[in-house]
Amino acid sequence: MSRVSSSNSMAQTPGDLVSATPMAVPPIDRRPNGQDVPSRRQEPSDAFLEMSDRLQAKGKTLKHGADLLRSLRSPSAKNKNKPSESKVKLGYALGIESIIAFIMAFQAHNVGRGMMNKRADPQHWDSMWPLINFTRKEMAGDETNNFRPLKAMLLLLQAVCLEEVTKTFAHIDPSSLTASQTLEFIVKTQRRRAEVWPMMREAYASIGSSSMRIDFVPWYNIDDITDSALRILRRWCSDERVDWTPEPMLRECWPIAPAKPGHT
Repeated sequence: MSRVSSSNSMAQTPGDLVSATPMAVPPIDRRPNGQDVPSRRQEPSDAFLEMSDRLQAKGKTLKHGADLLRSLRSPSAKNKNKPSESKVKLGYALGIESIIAFIMAFQAHNVGRGMMNKRADPQHWDSMWPLINFTRKEMAGDETNNFRPLKAMLLLLQAVCLEEVTKTFAHIDPSSLTASQTLEFIVKTQRRRAEVWPMMREAYASIGSSSMRIDFVPWYNIDDITDSALRILRRWCSDERVDWTPEPMLRECWPIAPAKPGHT
């Protein structure tokens, strides 16, 4: 499948405006006299930061695939024939899969930073808003198909991202934001939470089958959310006969943070 450049993407890619995870130090360096310098000792956090980078890259690839299918529906598309319903649904599936990949990436980033005794980065989670909102609005126009489980899932994933932003409020680095910027950021997030939560409850109340709903509790675990989201997406694609193949990398990376013994 051809790729769409970032400049042509129809929604901002999460993490694009956030400082990237530092690249790993090369294993071997050279002194001026040509002698090798031993590589930096691998830290436990490195594995999670590298996983975050790989998941973000996969999320971008999936998003580009979804953008390509979206472009076929654009009025400016060279091919004036409308894409088939199955192509439209595949575009939605890829778009949601990319969102799940980004959530897993930012979860891994949180774990890695936590191992270094660093604060979680709220900007990563906040950067999810444009993409999820864009996908929600796009899907809202397709009332003729059974998109209700996906619409509800998008709202829940959006709620999770907002909760992750909220968790960082007590740990915002005062040196990184002014008091007014911090207040503005907190107010913006709380307004979004007040908007999303009622819509999410209403959306899930309209879904009859419990197998197409995600149980969300205040003590939620992100791994459980992403696992349920992938399960529902797989079930929806099967029911709707969408030719979608789950990205194996997401399953290989799951769970990001395995539960500790004695915890569920």
